[in-house]
Amino acid sequence: MLLDLGSAVMATEMAVETFAQDQRHRIVISPAPLVEGAVIAAVEASIGNSLQEVAEAAASAYTLPKVRNRNG
Repeated sequence: MLLDLGSAVMATEMAVETFAQDQRHRIVISPAPLVEGAVIAAVEASIGNSLQEVAEAAASAYTLPKVRNRNG
């Protein structure tokens, strides 16, 4: 799950608690930035990577520069 606001974390955690115990391992609450993380996660999942690999790739989106320094 990619989240946009802190309150979404709490709501998501509460929702996950309603899942059966044997289903919770299929959900990862990601610290990834929403847009960049979603794009990276979609690509990684589409090529068949595991949930762990997808989550790690999405979380790495924090390292992507948002703006290129044009002054050198």
